[in-house]
Amino acid sequence: MRLKGYRSENRITVFQTLVHTGTDKADIQIFLKAHNERNLAEYQGRMEIDAQLLADLIRCTKALDAEVAKLDPPRLEPRLRS
Repeated sequence: MRLKGYRSENRITVFQTLVHTGTDKADIQIFLKAHNERNLAEYQGRMEIDAQLLADLIRCTKALDAEVAKLDPPRLEPRLRS
């Protein structure tokens, strides 16, 4: 998305696009829950660590990373090259 110039002011939008990538719905819920916890920490000072959520987030992130690694690299348009 960023390679195409998209910059979301609302991070949740980026997570919501995962449904269109074939990412498991349960994994998407983990990403959304972690994002919500991040917001609680930043905006309300909540700093409770949920060990299970952290373990699930690491597992989901590794699974998503493995799927992304299988993709062909995007071709950069001339205007986006640095």
